[in-house]
Amino acid sequence: MGAALMQALVAPYLLLAGLMAAEMSAVLSAVLLASGGAVAVATLFLFRRRVWAWRLSSALAVLAFVAGGALAFMSPHWLGGIHAVGAAIILAALWAGRRAVMSQRAPSSA
Repeated sequence: MGAALMQALVAPYLLLAGLMAAEMSAVLSAVLLASGGAVAVATLFLFRRRVWAWRLSSALAVLAFVAGGALAFMSPHWLGGIHAVGAAIILAALWAGRRAVMSQRAPSSA
């Protein structure tokens, strides 16, 4: 639940950044808007404890962590660090709630 709440704050940030990036680069804008939309959809279904939403959220958090880590080597250094730390916190919250999400999986018929 905590990861979904944190992601609910990230989705509007990515969508707004995608709209602002349209002035600089259409490709960057499309990537940010697509990732913002993916985070928004994953967040909605993460509240419903869907396994695929947890996996998508985890993949997006890893991507954000790697991108933030790479940006930490560019000036200003603190900006990439903030993104990497935020993504790491979301990823840790996702893994902390993994058992609750995975318990919603339907039992196999084997």
